[in-house]
This record gives sequence, C-alpha cells and structure tokens, in this order.
Amino acid sequence: MKLDLYTIACEYDGGNYVSQIRAIDHKNALIEWAALLRSEQPIEGASSQIAQEVDDGWADPAPITGLIGVWCWSATIGHTPALVKLIRSAQP
Repeated sequence: MKLDLYTIACEYDGGNYVSQIRAIDHKNALIEWAALLRSEQPIEGASSQIAQEVDDGWADPAPITGLIGVWCWSATIGHTPALVKLIRSAQP
C-alpha cells in the first residue's frame, strides 16, 4: 500500500504549526496527525482538545475549490478557532 506525504498546517491562537504525515488518504492523514498531537503536544494547551475533535468523528476535511490535493478542516476549542490545511505533498 502506497502512503502519500501530507503537509499539515494548523493556525491556532496566533500560532502556526506545521507537520508532515504519511497516510493512505487525506482523511487518514488528519487522523494520524491527531495521534501526533497527542504524543508530541506541539500546540500548547490545545493539542489534546484538537485531537479529540478529530476523534469525535469530525475528521472530514473539505476540498479547497479550484485546487488539487488540498483540503481544509476546522474546529473551535473553547472560543478559539483552529484552521487546519492538508496538502498532499510531492514525494522527495
């Protein structure tokens, strides 16, 4: 099974957090990213909550109109939005 490389950029509370994940598709990339959030806690004070939003069944990124291989997903943590962009990246 071929795993694609996805670059995931999250904007949250004035910060930008970027990760790369290998997954079979964009939905699984978001799920794998949630696991990374839980283990590494890169978004101080929100990693676990964002990961929980993904796990609660909201992991359905929407394609960005007019682009190929780019999706967007969002959640609100407390009153603060988290905007997540997933980009299927070229393989090195």
